[in-house]
Amino acid sequence: MMSTSAASLMLKVTMIKPDGSEVVLDVKQKADAQEILRVVKDEGFLVLKDVQNIEPFLPPIQDDIKHNMYLEAIIAGVEEGHFVGMNYKFHKVAVNQMSRGDIRPLLNLGKDPRLLEFSCHFLAGHRELKWIIEYDSGLREATGQMKKIEAFGRDIILCNNWLLRSTPRPIIRPGEKLNVALFMYV
Repeated sequence: MMSTSAASLMLKVTMIKPDGSEVVLDVKQKADAQEILRVVKDEGFLVLKDVQNIEPFLPPIQDDIKHNMYLEAIIAGVEEGHFVGMNYKFHKVAVNQMSRGDIRPLLNLGKDPRLLEFSCHFLAGHRELKWIIEYDSGLREATGQMKKIEAFGRDIILCNNWLLRSTPRPIIRPGEKLNVALFMYV
């Protein structure tokens, strides 16, 4: 049986990998934090389930996003100084807003294999609210054949910035708008 103090040192998260498999990890363990970053670096994206709580209709507070305990634990799992918060954007999205394209024009560092540049999409809403991002199935090589990432309110989608993808869109009533926040690391 695990002691109460040992249990309090753990920070469990469910990671959904691009192949759809689910893995429960303790992000306070360096090997688990590094596995999350490896998946983002090598496979392009992943979903962290139920790890934040952005309000659906109010602007999120920047510090709540920058200091998400799960992301802080993941980043603490790598060598000091390798990741720095670079950019934060908040915007509302509507069901019909869909733009394909990637974020590489902003920083254009994603092609260097020594760097890991990724974006975190904080999805607002309740746990049953579905969000979709479309991405190019060719991953690093654009093919024009799109696949979907499905996630839900309270999830964070981590995407490598070389991944050609759309912006997140919720499955909601026409005209209804929700929050999504984007935070980028390099």
